[in-house]
Amino acid sequence: GGGDGEDAPWDAPLAFATCESHRLTSAEGLRYKLLVSLPLSYRREPASPGHETTYPVIYVLDAEPYLFPLIAVAARTNHFFMRTRWHPDFIVVGI
Repeated sequence: GGGDGEDAPWDAPLAFATCESHRLTSAEGLRYKLLVSLPLSYRREPASPGHETTYPVIYVLDAEPYLFPLIAVAARTNHFFMRTRWHPDFIVVGI
């Protein structure tokens, strides 16, 4: 949760190398953590002129400590989505 003032949860390991952790501070001084899991292709595929690659985003509310890693693992496990017709790369944001 935000505003708890404890540093230990901020340093928990992330699920993948493509995960990022960002700290935000509200105008009231409350600290929050924003977790982002990027698709593997996000940094590998440079955007060609006139063609921007876009990705759908899944927002995971109340993401720590278990929900964000669970969704990030599911998002990056291709065989999980190969059984369906819909399996694009997407960005996972934990709030």
